[in-house]
Amino acid sequence: RWDMAGEKHEKFPLDANNPSAIRSITINRDASMMAAVTSNASISV
Repeated sequence: RWDMAGEKHEKFPLDANNPSAIRSITINRDASMMAAVTSNASISV
């Protein structure tokens, strides 16, 4: 799951002149991380 999320984010174009794009990538990354943590916690419980 972590590797898949990393590959997905690498496909987004990083444009220093487009803060909104970078913000979107950050939000998507945080959401993916939270989802992974939640899934792992649910499985381990």
